[in-house]
Amino acid sequence: MRRAVVLAVAVLAGCALKAPPTHTDVVEQALATQTRIPPAWRADPRGGDVMNGWLKSFDDPTLEALVAEAIANNLDLRAAAAKVAIAQQTVIVVGFDLDEAQGLFESCAIAARNSNPLNVENEESRDHPDILVCRNLKMSWPKYWATHRRFG
Repeated sequence: MRRAVVLAVAVLAGCALKAPPTHTDVVEQALATQTRIPPAWRADPRGGDVMNGWLKSFDDPTLEALVAEAIANNLDLRAAAAKVAIAQQTVIVVGFDLDEAQGLFESCAIAARNSNPLNVENEESRDHPDILVCRNLKMSWPKYWATHRRFG
């Protein structure tokens, strides 16, 4: 039993670090010896727009592959893209009957009712007071606008 205790103490003592490595030690071990890190980072004072394809300016296929993989597997970006797609396909419709709108979109629901507080007399306020939220037009927008100029 005594031998097992001594062996366990020796193994555990051998696993412990005396002290964590310093920042300098980590940098020296991680970077090539010719790498120089500036004492402070500065942006170009002229500024300017970020151009499309700026990543290619590094001429590093490995970097491009890593960025492509990160973008492809980023769940936050996927969720954001899905929200943008939904928003792009959502339309607020005023001046249509719900039945007519449902024939044009995959889904439509009454979101509110135009109370017409200024008593404006027109077709929308008199005959179609519902405000609809509709999603996914069943045809292309150019085809739609060619035949439904009064919509919107």
